[in-house]
Amino acid sequence: YVAQQDYRRALDDFGYVIEHVQDENIKHSAIFARGVIYFQFEEYEPAISDLELLMPLDADPKFKKEARQKLGICYLKTGQKDRATADVRRAV
Repeated sequence: YVAQQDYRRALDDFGYVIEHVQDENIKHSAIFARGVIYFQFEEYEPAISDLELLMPLDADPKFKKEARQKLGICYLKTGQKDRATADVRRAV
């Protein structure tokens, strides 16, 4: 659905993958992708939930760096300026 730019349906697919797929790399990719889609839709609270999930996991460092940057923006958009500053600094 992502290739077709049907991001709402892609959210459901990523949710299924997160819940049912055992491969950790695939699961991490799905968490990241779902968080980014929420971010793009300016749905910051669910984006924060997904992107925060990624932080303690042994996920690809490029995912974690971009997730940290997006988390900083999400925190800023939701009025959490201290958290925003901390995450943006960690991402750099």
